[in-house]
Amino acid sequence: MDEALSKLTKSGKPLLVCGDFNVNILESFSPTINLLSLFKSHNLLNLFMEPTRITPTTSTCIDNIFMDIIPCYKSIINK
Repeated sequence: MDEALSKLTKSGKPLLVCGDFNVNILESFSPTINLLSLFKSHNLLNLFMEPTRITPTTSTCIDNIFMDIIPCYKSIINK
């Protein structure tokens, strides 16, 4: 992933990486720290720091969007 991000960030074009990383970034565990550090090392910031999956017993943020531009608007709609 690091090698791919290096190539993509060198293009000079805006970069958006999104997906279900199965790492809950609301927790401070090693996988979370490693994932956030990887993206931060390529100047990619996480768009959401609130739950993206909510159930009656849990709430997690495992569906993530990382980008190197600042959005003018963001919102998570939970129905």
